[in-house]
Amino acid sequence: MKPLFPLLILSVCVTGCVTRGPRYQISVGNEHDQRSIRDVEVLADGRTLHEFSRIGPVKSAALRPRRGAPPLELTVRWSDPEGNRFEQSFNPREDMPVDFQGMIFVKIGTDQRGELMRIASTSDDESILPWNVPESWEGSIGIPGMGER
Repeated sequence: MKPLFPLLILSVCVTGCVTRGPRYQISVGNEHDQRSIRDVEVLADGRTLHEFSRIGPVKSAALRPRRGAPPLELTVRWSDPEGNRFEQSFNPREDMPVDFQGMIFVKIGTDQRGELMRIASTSDDESILPWNVPESWEGSIGIPGMGER
């Protein structure tokens, strides 16, 4: 049992470090009321985070919540229904508090231009439990009875 004790201590420390820090979520929304956007790619600092094959009219798609500092550069690539390819990059950290918690939302307008919006969290205290009631910006479903005390 002795050889496992240092490993147990290390795993607790690593888990504690990974779960700390501000929490944010990146979402991409399609503002057009009749046309979808396709082949949507979300990149952070040059690395692909997620790809969506289609985002319907007046819909948004969210990536999983993330911890830590937001990326220095956020790039979104997409295609319109005719197959024209678009790309736009943003600096999400510009004018952002260091401890920002909330949603980084890229809205693709009807003119195929993106706009970066930051929606701060309204929660005063964040639970460390992953099944806690989600933030209003998370876009996840709630399970009836889970928020009762």
